[in-house]
Amino acid sequence: MRKFYEAYRHEAIVAALLRQLPWTQNLIILNQSKRPEEREFYLRMAIQEVVEPGVGAPIQSRIIRA
Repeated sequence: MRKFYEAYRHEAIVAALLRQLPWTQNLIILNQSKRPEEREFYLRMAIQEVVEPGVGAPIQSRIIRA
């Protein structure tokens, strides 16, 4: 939880994205992405998959392979 807070406390735009995904997806993105831009990119991709399922491989598998 602390790592989550420290990573996103100054990211107002990203905070809005976080609320649209389940906790597990947020943790995967947080743990696998090092830079804020990278986290935002993967958050947007994960939300896209929620809105348009079946567009591609799940975001978790893409992040874990990276």
